[in-house]
Amino acid sequence: LYSNSTDPSDLQLGSASFTIEGWVYLNSLGSSRGIIGKWGAGGPSDQEFIIRSNSSNQIQIDLSNGTVISSANSSSRRLTQNTWHHFAVVRNGNTTLQIYIDGLLASGTAYNGTLPSTSSNLIVSGVSGAGEFWNGYISNLRIVKGTALYKSDFTVPTHALEVIGDTVLLCCNNPDSAAAASYAGIGTSKTITVNGDAAASTFSPGLTR
Repeated sequence: LYSNSTDPSDLQLGSASFTIEGWVYLNSLGSSRGIIGKWGAGGPSDQEFIIRSNSSNQIQIDLSNGTVISSANSSSRRLTQNTWHHFAVVRNGNTTLQIYIDGLLASGTAYNGTLPSTSSNLIVSGVSGAGEFWNGYISNLRIVKGTALYKSDFTVPTHALEVIGDTVLLCCNNPDSAAAASYAGIGTSKTITVNGDAAASTFSPGLTR
């Protein structure tokens, strides 16, 4: 389980366009599993966004301003067991929210609003206060704030993700350290705390560098 210890302002998505993407691998299906999000012990009142695989094996995102105000899931495409899948959750402006699975648009919904600033840490591989720990692997997880990288179906990258101009976090990409993270120079300092049984691994989607 990863978390940043101070909740830097550049991890607050507000009304900005954003892209959150990476590769996920599930050892078992049928349970809700957190991928990344900000949800503190206060539940929805301390929530900004949650991206998870739900019990139907879809990628789901919930956006909140105290209560869940928008929710979308990849209804047309689902994760399969023991397989690497690329996912991307993209907001273009503050009106369109889209979920892509393996480069193909899986869901879209209208969303017009500003996400709140919360006191909760950013959590990778679980949902704070609700369990839902990830059972599998997560690789090359990147948050780009200010840019919608994908606006239609795309070819999934075959190379490891890199820090580009609007990157505020890139993690889960170092086989030697679970706490390694990088970001663009515009980002604020972040500390990764490793909790539970999270560990670095050489098992990966086979990306080139």
